[in-house]
Amino acid sequence: MLMIQKNNKNIDILEILEKKEHKIEFKYIPEGRYYELFHRIHKEVYKVSLYKNREVPFFLENPIVWKLHLTNNPSQDYFKNALDNYELQNDRRVEGKDRGHFVPNCFKEYLIPSVIKINNQEKLKINNFFSKGNKKNITPQDPKANRNSKDYVGQLKFEQIVQNFLNDKKNSKGEVYYEIEEYRKGTLILGRRIYINLKSDSNSDEETIHVFIPEDRQNLN
Repeated sequence: MLMIQKNNKNIDILEILEKKEHKIEFKYIPEGRYYELFHRIHKEVYKVSLYKNREVPFFLENPIVWKLHLTNNPSQDYFKNALDNYELQNDRRVEGKDRGHFVPNCFKEYLIPSVIKINNQEKLKINNFFSKGNKKNITPQDPKANRNSKDYVGQLKFEQIVQNFLNDKKNSKGEVYYEIEEYRKGTLILGRRIYINLKSDSNSDEETIHVFIPEDRQNLN
């Protein structure tokens, strides 16, 4: 059971999630203390409808959702307009929390061509977007949820899966669909859902990963 306290009241987060996603079974994985998302009836990884638009990523601000197509050969314009989703974070850093990115800096090479010449203004936009001060791409995140360790699977694990896949020479023409969404109840951050679809080429089989990483795992068992 995943419980969290707010205003001295226990909140059953899993109950909230299953009401929100009634077709999904949240399967607890004790090795890493996170959840894999399965179809409640078919008992296989729950697959979502992919965001088909390859011209521009999908972004929703409240709560934050990003849907991306990542490749080794991104188009010059794919992420250009997405860079405008920048707002300087003026709030103080939350003690004990990381500034957790949704679109990490390590994805930059799969979103923005490295061979194009960019002027100083464009370079500033790129740096600002991926900075730790962009509130449209970061929220406070528990270090256990943001990083990765033997005891606590974190977001970093899945970012590295994407990197390793695209850096593998046999996947040079491959594509990754990456979807990340923050779950909230009011102002309370519950955690992040991550959906990954890995495809080596147009004719290959797909691998799908769908997980939920809780923000608070102190009372998780």
